[in-house]
Amino acid sequence: MHVTKINTKAKNYAFLYYFSGYLFNHIINKVLIIRHKNKHSFF
Repeated sequence: MHVTKINTKAKNYAFLYYFSGYLFNHIINKVLIIRHKNKHSFF
């Protein structure tokens, strides 16, 4: 039972880590795309 608890915790952390990484990449990509578009519209 104890091992299962640790396993679930590890899975939850892995999921959170993966999800936050995905969100972070998504936000950075959006910002970069917006900056890129702005550069093109300005110059």
